[in-house]
Amino acid sequence: MDDRKNPEVTDYMTLTEAAKLIPGRKPGSRISTDTVWRWCLRGVGNGLRLRSVLIGGQRYTTRRWLQEFIDARNSSRGEEEPTMPRLRTPRQRQTGAESATEELKKLWNKKA
Repeated sequence: MDDRKNPEVTDYMTLTEAAKLIPGRKPGSRISTDTVWRWCLRGVGNGLRLRSVLIGGQRYTTRRWLQEFIDARNSSRGEEEPTMPRLRTPRQRQTGAESATEELKKLWNKKA
């Protein structure tokens, strides 16, 4: 087969180019190139990694590999996304701990 006709060989793009294809969280923004690097080198939570190759010291991916990564990431999440715990500031944690301590003291005194 002629390599020039094989899309897998001819459509390599840098990770910077790949990052420009993916919208960011805010309208009109793009994700960081560092994010795409992280997807390639470390992957995401369940061990899923964006396929890439190193050619002449430059890392490349393809549109197909990027789409496969996105599809796999979305299908692995399932319909139900687990809710993330609410993050609290140190002051909120301290206040919560103090409230819990007072509530336990009241309950302890009622049993005694």
